Amino acid sequence: MKPLLAVAAVSLLLPIAAQASLAKAASFDEKVENANAIILGKCTQQRSGWDADHKWILTWSTFKVEKAMKGGQPAEVTVVVPGGSVNGIHQESIGMPVFREGEDNVLFIRDTPSGPTVLYFEQGAYDVVRDSKGTRIVQPVSTGSVFIDTQRGTAAAPESARPLAQFESEVGASIRRSVQQRMDILHPRPKTRPTATIGEILQRNRLLVMLTAFGLFLSAGQLFRR
Repeated sequence: MKPLLAVAAVSLLLPIAAQASLAKAASFDEKVENANAIILGKCTQQRSGWDADHKWILTWSTFKVEKAMKGGQPAEVTVVVPGGSVNGIHQESIGMPVFREGEDNVLFIRDTPSGPTVLYFEQGAYDVVRDSKGTRIVQPVSTGSVFIDTQRGTAAAPESARPLAQFESEVGASIRRSVQQRMDILHPRPKTRPTATIGEILQRNRLLVMLTAFGLFLSAGQLFRR
């Protein structure tokens, strides 16, 4: 659990405003690539307790799995994140997702020695709600964090909500891209030589062209003498 708590501690050292923190933005492809599993499920049970050293409060949330978008599909999965309440004592870790019993979520799961947790914490958790037409919509969990695009050095644009079917399609497409990239590394395609133009062919074979032209000239001269 120490690596999990260390990340939580670092997030607490980066406040930029009340209830806010800075975190590196993870791309959708990064999340799909690094997740051990991606599941859609309903939170059915939660419990909080102290860690082994009695320093941190942890919360275990159990999800009944409806569908696995990546990895196997167990009947249920329990994820652990820092934060929670025990006997009136409350601890909160900035950047950690908060789940509620009875609600549906999509989770990007990472395996740790202490059990499954949510990959990239808030960035790896989504709420699943229904719009006015009854369509299931996947949207990022609410957050007080500011995610930074480290390549540009600016705040990353918020990830948009989209229908569950579209979200699943994007996960599948990301997995296929990742597989193709690995195949290209293991079995690189042979480089094809560009097709030469007539001018380039003549330029590379100038001597042969000159000899051929000279031969034609001699042949024409003999023909006209007859």
